[in-house]
Amino acid sequence: MWIEIIGYLAGIIWVTQTIPQIYKVYKTKEAKSLSYISLIMVIICSILRVIYWFAKEVSPVYIANWIFWFFMITLLILKLKYDKRWN
Repeated sequence: MWIEIIGYLAGIIWVTQTIPQIYKVYKTKEAKSLSYISLIMVIICSILRVIYWFAKEVSPVYIANWIFWFFMITLLILKLKYDKRWN
């Protein structure tokens, strides 16, 4: 039971750590400091982790990973929107 609580806690912390970055990019309308390559690599890694964890039935991390993936896609969309090369 304790190990599941630790898993859920880790998932919550892992997911919420992206919220300040999303907020900052949205408020400042500036995303030059974000790397496209890094964002895409994290998104691909998250997808692969979901597949692996789903196969291993590790639900606490599986759920958190989907939320994290959503946040990273949001950051990528904001970067595309606010990056001057795409306007």
